[in-house]
Amino acid sequence: MEADEVPDEVAILLGRIVFYGGRVDTLLGRLVPPKGEQPGSRGLSGKQLTGALADHASNDPALAAVLAGYEEQYEWRNRIIHGALSLGAAALWIWHIPIGGRGAAAQSFQLRITDLERLAESWRNLADAAHALLHRNQPDGPADG
Repeated sequence: MEADEVPDEVAILLGRIVFYGGRVDTLLGRLVPPKGEQPGSRGLSGKQLTGALADHASNDPALAAVLAGYEEQYEWRNRIIHGALSLGAAALWIWHIPIGGRGAAAQSFQLRITDLERLAESWRNLADAAHALLHRNQPDGPADG
C-alpha cells in the first residue's frame, strides 16, 4: 500500500494499533520480575512476554485479565504490522504469510473501519490497564510510563 493511498482516518487507526500495542509490550515488560540480580526482561512480546508473566498471573486476577486481552489481540496486531495491506472501498484487506513450524500458509483477512476502530480502542484499554497494574502499588507521583 502506498502511503499516499491511505486516508488519514485509516492511517491514524493503524498508528494507534501500533503505538498502543508497543506501549502494552513496554508496560507489561516492566512487570516481568528480575532473575537474581538481573533486571526484569525488556523487549519481550507475544508468547515470550505472556510466558514470563504466567506464574504471577496465576495469583493476580487483574494481571491475568490483561494477559488474556493481550493474547486475544496480539495476533491481529501482528497481521496488520507484518501483513501486506490493500484498502478497498469499505474495508482493509490484509494478506499474511506466517512462517513457522508447519511451513508457510497464506491467509487473507478483511477488516472494516469499525473493526479497526474497535481494535485500536482495545489496545488503548489494554495500555490503560497495564499502566494501572504497573502503578497500583506506587504512591501518587509524576507519571513515568
